[in-house]
Amino acid sequence: MPGLQDGGENHEEQKIPFSDVVVKRKDRAYWVRKWRTWDVTISIGLMVHVHVMCLWYAGSTFSWGGLLMALFLTTFVGLFGISVSYHRNLAHRAFNVPKWLEYLLAYCGVLAFQGDPMFWVSMHRLHHQFTDKDRDPHTPTEGFWLIALVTYGEGWHNNHHAFEFSARHGHEWWQFDPGWYFIRLLELVGLATHVKVPSEMQKQRMALSKGANTT
Repeated sequence: MPGLQDGGENHEEQKIPFSDVVVKRKDRAYWVRKWRTWDVTISIGLMVHVHVMCLWYAGSTFSWGGLLMALFLTTFVGLFGISVSYHRNLAHRAFNVPKWLEYLLAYCGVLAFQGDPMFWVSMHRLHHQFTDKDRDPHTPTEGFWLIALVTYGEGWHNNHHAFEFSARHGHEWWQFDPGWYFIRLLELVGLATHVKVPSEMQKQRMALSKGANTT
């Protein structure tokens, strides 16, 4: 039966098929979190507007060269600027690079028009402090493959929140994570140091902890 338990959080009791075991699962934050005007008008409205305008002008302005340039620039600012620099390097200090490279990657992030590094990092740290609550400045997301594919590995959101310090978001070999591949390349050539990833023991402990919380 759904109800409010454990400090007012929503839980739902579910019986495991073919057994007498009953577990209590928290409601998915995506469905219970209050959506604010900012979420709708900015996050959704801006995305819809941009894509509609692209489709509107595509017929008269399309060129293969322009498409390739757009893909290159999107990867340039999204992968190097947001995923690698703003998120993994500046917000979580998951690895270190020389200052000249840190500034160069951060400049790529500025070109993404998501705010300056201090603003982006502060908002993201608030997101981790108040994940999927009213004070969370980000919209809630659960990790899956498609989002990871188009966001350079950022879609493995559950992995990231389990190990915020990790430079690697895709923990399994099949979890596509271009941001990690680039950081690993920097490490191999000596430009990235103190690269943080969870140990197998830490991942096992996390798995056991999550299993215990569902019983």
